[in-house]
Formats: sequence, structure tokens, C-alpha cells
Amino acid sequence: MAEIVGIEDFNRAIAELKNDVSRRVVRSALRAAAKPMITSAKANAKELKKPHPYRIKGLMKSRVVASNSRIASRKKMIGLYIKPVARRGVTRGAKSPLDPFYYRFVASGFHAVGTRRIKGGRVTRAMNLWNARYRQENNLKGQKARWIPGDDFIGKAFRSQGGAAISAFERTMKKRIDAANRRK
Repeated sequence: MAEIVGIEDFNRAIAELKNDVSRRVVRSALRAAAKPMITSAKANAKELKKPHPYRIKGLMKSRVVASNSRIASRKKMIGLYIKPVARRGVTRGAKSPLDPFYYRFVASGFHAVGTRRIKGGRVTRAMNLWNARYRQENNLKGQKARWIPGDDFIGKAFRSQGGAAISAFERTMKKRIDAANRRK
């Protein structure tokens, strides 16, 4: 993984700025650093293979954005999420065709159980998965839950574009700190 060289200089320069200006400088640098990862995530995202009444082809790919982290802001920190989100004012939920909530199933995988309910939670699903694999390896019939593996398109983007993100962060930080110091 790449490292930022001269982080002490950045910290010193940010300490010289006012608090509200320093937050804007860091946030803009983070957003600039997120751009290569967003581009890569959009390129890696899967699209629908067959039409569905509650899904739009290419929605997950087109709605990958960087959004502010509420958890970080509550802790007086600055953070971003990179994920597909619905536009403002869009009805959310499984039956809304404009909500790409299903990205988490595509990214991390899920248990395909169909319409039946498998009781017992995580442990039972794991046992059912193990039993299903055992049955499949031994050509036995009747499996309860099938594991559909995910394609971590956001994680792949993060790993592949880490160096580009760090260089964009450094470039933007230098530019914004110099501009803020000139305004003093």
C-alpha cells in the first residue's frame, strides 16, 4: 500500500488554518482522492443480465458516488463513503426501481433461500451451506441454502486505485492549502 510522504508538513499547514477552512480543505482533497476509485468502481460494477420489474439496468453503476460519513462527523472527523446511493427524493426500498440498495448483495454475496424461511440465523445458514456443499460433492439431492458469492467491485477499486488516490489527495491538499494561506 502506498504512503503519504510529508504528512507532518500537511498537519502543520492545516493547523495554521482556521477550523472551518481546514475542514473544507481536507474534505475537498478527500473528494479529489475518491474520483479515481469511483471511476474504477463504476467500470467494475455488474449490470443486470435479464430485465426485472423493480430494477433498472446500469443503475448501480451510474449511482456510485462519494458521500459524507455521518459516523465520522459525529466523532468530529472527516470521512467519505464510496457506494451506490439513491437520488434525493426517491422512494427507497426493494420495490423502488430507482434505489440501488441491492449493491450490498452484489458486493458481499448472499444466501439464496428462495421464498422459504430458514430459521436460526447465521449459524444455521452456515450449517446449511456446509451441508449443501457436502451434498453437492457427494451427489446427494436436496439442499437448503445456496451461497451466491459476491463481486467486491468497490474493494477492487480501492485496492487498484490506492496510489492514484493518494497522489490526488496530496496534489489537492497542497493546492488548497496554498490558496487558503494566500487569502489570509
